[in-house]
Amino acid sequence: MASRLNASARYTSDQPPHVLLDALAEAVEPLKDGFTYVSKLSGGGVVVRVLRAPDSERPWFGAVEPTSFKVVLAPRDRTGTPYQPILRGTILPTDTGSAVELALAPHPDARMFSILFTVGGGLLGFASLLSFHEDPTMGGVGLVMAGLFLAFPSFRARLSFDEACAISLSALEEQLNLTRAD
Repeated sequence: MASRLNASARYTSDQPPHVLLDALAEAVEPLKDGFTYVSKLSGGGVVVRVLRAPDSERPWFGAVEPTSFKVVLAPRDRTGTPYQPILRGTILPTDTGSAVELALAPHPDARMFSILFTVGGGLLGFASLLSFHEDPTMGGVGLVMAGLFLAFPSFRARLSFDEACAISLSALEEQLNLTRAD
């Protein structure tokens, strides 16, 4: 389900591609084993799965290749989200510098647990419909709760992903002094 979460962005820079890639490489802690998850305690006291960040003072972790990169903004506190975007980018030369094309998506293993909420919402909705003729108020409250059960996982994932994307893009813009093209 998290695969529906994605975003893209385009940037320009007056710097040539090798300068941008060198600057990014200096800020990225290299990963040897790829992106993996770890369970952590969130700021709200709930255990969540987040991308495992290496111990480093660098603001990013991932990989920088000769013309592309795959990086994640390193969390500095307990505000991690399972939907933290992985920024996959290519840097191409232009007449005036560089064009940076980004695709953002969470790790493929990010889950919304929507199946569990869908089953729960369906059962609650069915029970509420059955009890509606006995007590319309309780039946109505049950239907509202069933609707919330059905909508919550997607809403939560989208909200977390969008917020994490905004933070990551802002950090990348600042890191490389990029100008938004779209």
